[in-house]
Amino acid sequence: ANDRVTSDIAKIGLFNFNPNMSNAQAYGMAYKAAENSRSDLSDTTNLINRIMMSGVYGQKAGSLGSATRMAETLNKAMVIGGGTSEENKRALVQLSQGLSSGVLQGDELRSIREQSPYLAQVLAQGLAQVDDKFIGTTVGDLKELGSQGELTSDVVIKAFEAMQDQVDATFSDKAPRTWAQGIQSISNTIKVMTGYLQYMEGGPLEKISELVWIIADYLKSQDGIKLLSGIATALSIVGTVLTWVVRAALTGISWIMDHSYVLIAILIVLASMAIVAGIQMAAAWIAATWPILLVIAAI
Repeated sequence: ANDRVTSDIAKIGLFNFNPNMSNAQAYGMAYKAAENSRSDLSDTTNLINRIMMSGVYGQKAGSLGSATRMAETLNKAMVIGGGTSEENKRALVQLSQGLSSGVLQGDELRSIREQSPYLAQVLAQGLAQVDDKFIGTTVGDLKELGSQGELTSDVVIKAFEAMQDQVDATFSDKAPRTWAQGIQSISNTIKVMTGYLQYMEGGPLEKISELVWIIADYLKSQDGIKLLSGIATALSIVGTVLTWVVRAALTGISWIMDHSYVLIAILIVLASMAIVAGIQMAAAWIAATWPILLVIAAI
C-alpha cells in the first residue's frame, strides 16, 4: 500500500508546476476530488495525470488544480451514469486518449457513447453553452461532429467545464451514498494516511523504507557478500548433516523391515514377560489380602 501511494504521489508530482505546492499537497487535492466524487483515489490520480498529459491545461501554476477539478466532474458523471467500474474506466481512458490526440472522434468517441451515455449527454449539453453553433446538439450528433474535427480537446474541456455546476447538483440530488462507496472512502483515507506517514518530517514509513535500502545496499557490498557466503556454507553443512541423519534413519527402517521376525520375537518376549510379571503381582496381592477377603466372604 505504501509503495502504491508513493508511486501515485510521484506521478502526480510530474505535473505539479506550482512552486508553492508540494507533491504531497497535490496528492491531497486528488484525495479531496476522489472523496467528493466517491471514487477510487488511485484511479482519480491516474485520471488527473491523463488530463495533464493531454496538454489542454498547459504547464501553468494552476494547471494541476484545473485538471483535478475536471477529474472530479468526470468521476461524478460516471457515478450518475451508473455504469460498471470497468465500463467507466474504459470510457475515461478513451476520453483521455482522445484529448491527448487533440480531437475526440472515431473509436474513442464511440466508446464514450456506448459505455457512458450520461457522459456523452453532458458533453452534448455543454457544447451548446460553448458555442452557439452547437445549440440543439444531441448525443446522436456527436459522431458527425467528431468526424468533422469539431470536437477538439479545448472545445471538449470547455464543454465539460460549462456543465460542472449542473453535474455537481445532479450528483448531490440523485446519486445515493452506497455501501461500496463508503468502503472506498475508508480505503482512500487509509492511502492518504499512509502517504502522510511516508512524507511527514521524520515519518516512520520513510525510516522503514530507508532501513530496507540500507540492508539491500549492505548485502551488495563486500561484507554483505561475505555474510551471504558464510550463511550458504553453514546451510550446506546443515544440509549435509541432515542428509546423514535421514539416510541413517532410512537404513534403520529398512533393516527393521527386512528383519521383521526379529522385531516380532522381541515383542513376543516382552509380552510374555509382561504376562508373567502380571501373574506374579496378582499372586502376591492375593497372598497379602486373602485373610481380609475371607472375612468379607464370610460376612
